[in-house]
Amino acid sequence: MFLTKGAQVMDEKNHKKAKRTVTYLTEPAEDVTYNKLREEEEFFHRSEERYRALAKATAQITWVMSPDGQVIEDIPLWRAYTGQSEAGVKGWQWLEAVHPDDHMHVLAAWQNAIETRAMYDTEYRTRRADGIYRYFLVRGVPIFEEDGTLREWVGICTDITERKQLEKQLMARASQLEAIFETIADGLIVYDQKGNIIHTNLAARHLLNRNFNYYNRDLHERLRVYETRDGQGQLLPIKQLPLMRVLRGEELTGNNTVDIQSNLLDGSATQINISGAPMRDNEGHIVGAVCVFRDVTERRRLEAEHVNVLATLQETNAHLEQVNRMQVDFISIVSHEFRTTLTGIQGFSELLRDSDLDDLDVREYATDINTDALRLNRMITELLDMERMKSGKMMFHLEPLNLNALLVEIIEHTRPNAPEHSIQYTLEEFLPEVMGDSDKLTQVLTNLLSNAIKYSPNGGDILFKSQKEGNSVHISIQDSGIGIPEYALKKVFLPYNRVNSEETRYIQGTGLGLPIVHQIIQMHNGTVGVESTLGQGSTFHFTLPL
Repeated sequence: MFLTKGAQVMDEKNHKKAKRTVTYLTEPAEDVTYNKLREEEEFFHRSEERYRALAKATAQITWVMSPDGQVIEDIPLWRAYTGQSEAGVKGWQWLEAVHPDDHMHVLAAWQNAIETRAMYDTEYRTRRADGIYRYFLVRGVPIFEEDGTLREWVGICTDITERKQLEKQLMARASQLEAIFETIADGLIVYDQKGNIIHTNLAARHLLNRNFNYYNRDLHERLRVYETRDGQGQLLPIKQLPLMRVLRGEELTGNNTVDIQSNLLDGSATQINISGAPMRDNEGHIVGAVCVFRDVTERRRLEAEHVNVLATLQETNAHLEQVNRMQVDFISIVSHEFRTTLTGIQGFSELLRDSDLDDLDVREYATDINTDALRLNRMITELLDMERMKSGKMMFHLEPLNLNALLVEIIEHTRPNAPEHSIQYTLEEFLPEVMGDSDKLTQVLTNLLSNAIKYSPNGGDILFKSQKEGNSVHISIQDSGIGIPEYALKKVFLPYNRVNSEETRYIQGTGLGLPIVHQIIQMHNGTVGVESTLGQGSTFHFTLPL
């Protein structure tokens, strides 16, 4: 390949002669083709490194598949995680990274989702690039054309290996408690709301199986068999039996336990100390009872431990369900943001490629491409920053900082890009310096100012304040925007959380900006908060120690 060069011919007075140039060919100092290929190779190498880093930093892999569940577009995060090649993922070849024992139910889940046109939801083991299999929760959402035809599937793979391990540990613990329950020397019986027996331990079964199939009989048949007396030997009316008292809502615990003497019709008798309590549903209705024939002290300890384990399991499941819902919402937001940005880059680049444009148009489209690329890079950076901070890998470089100077610099840099907003500041004149990371605190202030502008779409006043309060510096930013609903105030600093409303539906964002702000301030040993009135604006503020 050769370079083509040209020069205009001048007359003796150094004036250009019209319509006359000399063109000649010359060998370049370096082969242009080689340089271009080398640059492209370096670009793709950096892209691959970036996807590998993203795959390591997050437990999630996003993907897009055809209506029949095949891969037709590249999935860089999947390739970075599994080590498969781009060609080796296409079609159904991505299944090669799935554990062979899981292939059948993966295909069955896809077939069901395609036939029902409903969400694809399953779990399977995926082989990481280092050969280790990890459990993934996989969910895909069908995307339809306007005419109702299925266009594609957009989904997410979430690493749930730790959750599966936790579930196994909790199940093992529950099995241990069940084993303990079975080996308790005292008897335990669980009843339904009609007094029928639904569960017993070994000691209780031994107690009940006496010349009569007590376990399978209803309450009235059992009462005809037993003759029950109180501790003084007086026959107890049916309404005063411990079980009947418990089913009416009375708790027989502590000093309120009941000593009874139960006599079978065959003449045998036993002395039993009974404690018990009703079981209730979420609305407080009695659905059964638990009665224990036991050594009171030991039994209380075991019951408390059992209740705590069940409560822990329920709390863990509730938390995981909440996280799953937030992650599904987050991937929907991120997919939309990434697709919107990439669509802009693709559209402008096609115009540059296919259209005969003048220099001004080329510069304008190149600027738009650069803006979208910066936005895409910012979203990826936010994801990586959040994961690094959560894992404690974020490095901070602390130095004495003049927050007033930093505030003014950020405001003056931002002001030309927000002509509809009046950005003002009231700064304490002799504000003490704080120890902080200049880049990270710039990120905090820029994010808060950007949010104040974004969530004040009709313009308005934005006011920064700085002041010393005791042993700390207090910074606040107040806007006159759309405000935040009261129910959402406690969640604004949670990752992947966004306030969804008619006013915010067109405002771009991933829901990671404020959590990053919160994390940075916390890592500076500061505090962060927000006050807001819906329709009147919000005030975000933070403190840093002196």
